[in-house]
Amino acid sequence: MRRDEEREGTFVDQYSGRLFLLMVWIGLMNIGDSFFTLLHLQAGGIELNPFAAMLLGTGRTGFVVAKSLLISIPLLVLCLHKNFHLARVGLWVAAGCYSVLFLYHIYLL
Repeated sequence: MRRDEEREGTFVDQYSGRLFLLMVWIGLMNIGDSFFTLLHLQAGGIELNPFAAMLLGTGRTGFVVAKSLLISIPLLVLCLHKNFHLARVGLWVAAGCYSVLFLYHIYLL
């Protein structure tokens, strides 16, 4: 693209530091969610998300691997579509939701 008005809806393989940090943040929040979920379960808590409860049936390792893949693949797709409005919204919504979920885990401690 040569002009800023052509940016929306294009595929360009140049990624900003801001996008990188946002993706790292979402990844770290996902890891934190997995860690705190397992920690709370060991302390006698229950998993309220039925899909996550099903994943927990595969064991700890299976849960962490499946949860990581289920976040990493869509995160990669959103990154590749970074110049599409809906993808940018999706990235920021994911970051916000994971941040709130992380704070909820801290509150439960």
